[in-house]
Amino acid sequence: MESIDQARAVVLKMLSEGMKLPVRIKQNGTLLVTVTDYSTAAYLHFREQDFGGTAPKQSFLSISAPLLRNVPDSAEVYKWIAINGTGFRLGSIEVMVEEKGTLFLLYRHTL
Repeated sequence: MESIDQARAVVLKMLSEGMKLPVRIKQNGTLLVTVTDYSTAAYLHFREQDFGGTAPKQSFLSISAPLLRNVPDSAEVYKWIAINGTGFRLGSIEVMVEEKGTLFLLYRHTL
C-alpha cells in the first residue's frame, strides 16, 4: 500500500501535469483545485485509518466541492438532501451549519 505522501504525489501529478489544472497544496496537505473561469473549487484530503488488530492501515481520499453558502435553514432543505442528495452513483450532498445559522451545502465523495 502506498503512503499518503506517495498517493498525494501521484494525484498531484495527474491533476497538474496530466489534466493541466491549477493545484495548490495547503498546510495540512490538502490539495486545492480551483478553476476560476467556472468559479469553483475541489478539495482533495488524504487520510489514513487504522482499524486495529491484524487489519492493514487503509488510505482514503476525500473529495469535496462547495455547492451553496448562506442557504436558509429549513425542513425543506433537509428533506431535499435526504431524498435527492444521496442518490448519486458517486458521492452525496452534505450540509454544514454555518456560524450565522445558515447552511453550507457541499458535495463529497471518498475513495
